[in-house]
Amino acid sequence: MESYTVTIDSSQSPKNTIFSIRLAPTVALTNISRIEVLRASVYNTASLDAIYVYVDELSDHLQNIRVAEINQAGSTFDNAKLRGSLISWNTVYGTARQTFMKSSHWDSMLVFDKPKDSLPLITVSLYDQAGNPLPENTSGITYLTLRFHCKLNTPEPLPAPLTPVPTKISTYTGSTSENIFSKYGLYMFLAFIALIIFLRPSPPPAFTLN
Repeated sequence: MESYTVTIDSSQSPKNTIFSIRLAPTVALTNISRIEVLRASVYNTASLDAIYVYVDELSDHLQNIRVAEINQAGSTFDNAKLRGSLISWNTVYGTARQTFMKSSHWDSMLVFDKPKDSLPLITVSLYDQAGNPLPENTSGITYLTLRFHCKLNTPEPLPAPLTPVPTKISTYTGSTSENIFSKYGLYMFLAFIALIIFLRPSPPPAFTLN
């Protein structure tokens, strides 16, 4: 697991309430398993009850949900920007710079069951509690600090080695001439003598003188 803390801001954008930041190739985020919101700081002089930070590329999550429908017939409230916001918090009256801090508020994170392949671009927009875009204030920069947790690519495991088939070594040494002679020598000798006797020529018949 690798972690990257990335701070983005609207300093290079003509607007502070809606802007896009290209992360790649400065930081290549792949296999994203979790995203934490460490800080969000917005400059606003309007009278607001809450600020919602919406990131278009992360709006399909179902973990930080705004529910505002009351139990009354005909009363509905369904705003996609608020429902899919990344973070929201209540403002402090009398303060232009409104800041969310993980250390002073609460943990806010997105956890992906299936890691997100990549995130080359972040598009941020700001809304109030009614879902209205925040009024633009060109003098106040918006800051957002996120921590990305990325899974490392795990190489495919090597196949298990094949179990060698045991080879049975034969103890048969074969029939050598020495073994044959020691076992059958007597029979061979007798057969040889019999053969000689059989092949010996018969003596000529004896002549008898009258």
